[in-house]
Amino acid sequence: MNKLSPLYLALCILTACSQHTASPPQKDLSPATPAQWQNNLFSAQEVLKQAHWWQAFQDPALDQLIQQVLEKNNDLAVAALKVRQARLNAGLTATNLTPDLSAALSAEKQKTWQQTAAVNSNDTATYNTALSLNYELDLWGKLADERAAANFEAEATEQDRQASALSLIGTTATLYWQQGYLNEQIRLNQESLTYTRQALKIANAHYQAGANSKLDVLQAEQSVASQLASHELLLQQREENQNALAILLDQPPGATLPLPSALPVTPIPDIPAGLPADVLAQRPDVKAAELRVRSDYATRQYTAKSYYPTFSLTGALSTGSEQLHSVLRNPTGSIGTGLTLPFIEWQTTRLSIAKQQVVYEQTVRNFRQTFYTALSEVENQLSARQHYLNAASQLVHSLALAQQTETITAVRYHAGEIEMQNWLEQQENRRTAEKELLDNRYQQLTTQLALYQALGGNPARQQN
Repeated sequence: MNKLSPLYLALCILTACSQHTASPPQKDLSPATPAQWQNNLFSAQEVLKQAHWWQAFQDPALDQLIQQVLEKNNDLAVAALKVRQARLNAGLTATNLTPDLSAALSAEKQKTWQQTAAVNSNDTATYNTALSLNYELDLWGKLADERAAANFEAEATEQDRQASALSLIGTTATLYWQQGYLNEQIRLNQESLTYTRQALKIANAHYQAGANSKLDVLQAEQSVASQLASHELLLQQREENQNALAILLDQPPGATLPLPSALPVTPIPDIPAGLPADVLAQRPDVKAAELRVRSDYATRQYTAKSYYPTFSLTGALSTGSEQLHSVLRNPTGSIGTGLTLPFIEWQTTRLSIAKQQVVYEQTVRNFRQTFYTALSEVENQLSARQHYLNAASQLVHSLALAQQTETITAVRYHAGEIEMQNWLEQQENRRTAEKELLDNRYQQLTTQLALYQALGGNPARQQN
């Protein structure tokens, strides 16, 4: 019976393995994209082509504050360091393109004792050098898959940084407007408190004159006390808001910041429309999820190919001498090849590939979830934006009616036709209408901001 040579057997195994390739990404896992937004009122292209999209709010103070936060924020600095770390990891992985080289230098000293009439000894010193080289041939593209996975992860980490910047811009603008909103509430509260104190004086005067009962005075005093408590709460909220902004700017709480005294009154900007897929391509979280699908797929390919046979080229060069200055003379060298057959461990191979396949499928599912969440966020913000705009005119009309009603009620109270409680109730109705209109303006701004964020924006890129 003829025996197969080891070389022939190896070639047969390699031929069989070379025909095995990992399956491509599953197409049925890709998310479906709607043809248009349900609230197809706008276009995103004009806004998104601006690098500093927040400038659409036409507020130079806000622009300056956002720029300072992007430069100084600690969380964003950490995100940038993570990008740098991922790129360094990718650089380390790319070294599999080059041979592994190592060198060594050693010295050895021996002493030989001879027992004679006189005790003598001989000292011998030996110096050796060794240089070795090892290079793995990438026959199956395994090392290329490893590099691709690292590069995709580095790109995904950069998208994480951009997502952090996008979120940070949103937080900064929200706190900025929150400051203006609270300042307006405090102003309205002070004006209302002054008005209610005047009503209390009138109630006291009427009571002293015997024109009304003590009840009117007590009701007016209760209204003043309630508004004073609300005033203190607003002051506390404003201080907390200022401290939150200071932390974003890497400053201690209590730092003096240039903040608005009221909400801006410039018109809410429009957004012209585009297809959902085109718009969502701007979102860094969607980009990051897609890149991690690619990275995990490349890792799955690498895992599968890790159990293919591995060919390595090795080389060695060594010299030795009893004199240091002659150590590099008369070198001896060797060169060889190595063949590793890891697929023999079949159970380990099967489980490792299956494990990485599960990781890949989880990443695909995460991408689908991220994509659909992005679609939902845009739809929700488009809808909310329109509802707040529609409600604004009604709230303006409601405030005008509340002011007229309060004026008429005040006249009737002074004429003795109604009790103090009726007047105080109309004052409260007017305050509620003022707050609702202020809330609507604040909601219009924050909803527009959230819409920009849902569309992906385009945060200023920082130097790493």
